[in-house]
Amino acid sequence: MKTLLVDLTSLDTPSRRRGFGRYVRDLAVGLSRLPAEALGPVRLLGLTHLEVNGEYRITEQLDSFNGSPKIPVPTARDHYHWAYARRLALFRATKSIGADAVHLGDAHATPLFMGAKLCRRIVTCHDAIPMHFPQRYMGWRDGGPLLGKAIERR
Repeated sequence: MKTLLVDLTSLDTPSRRRGFGRYVRDLAVGLSRLPAEALGPVRLLGLTHLEVNGEYRITEQLDSFNGSPKIPVPTARDHYHWAYARRLALFRATKSIGADAVHLGDAHATPLFMGAKLCRRIVTCHDAIPMHFPQRYMGWRDGGPLLGKAIERR
């Protein structure tokens, strides 16, 4: 049996009801409603929480996770905490879970070191504007215009 891990961590961000968050939520609900025969030998798991140190939580009920009840007003630090948790710890979580593939509904903060494990990445890219205007959209925390473009291509 193959395991597909769906990244639901964007549901714990302010975009949980719009943009990336709405897409991820609708995808999770749609996948959970598929009949077992449509999935074949694929087991679906939802990644609901991920920390920089590699701690994670998962669920088998993709349609029941709506994010934390309260989301504080976010700061830039909150965004980068979420992004660097994905960049630095997602490979460890997928290895621990035994995932064969991981779906990222938000193309920002693609994970590093995923090539070191045989876990495929399925990434949904919603917007290419940052690639066309890197000076405006890629700050120093994103790697700047040059490194930021290389990160986005990865």
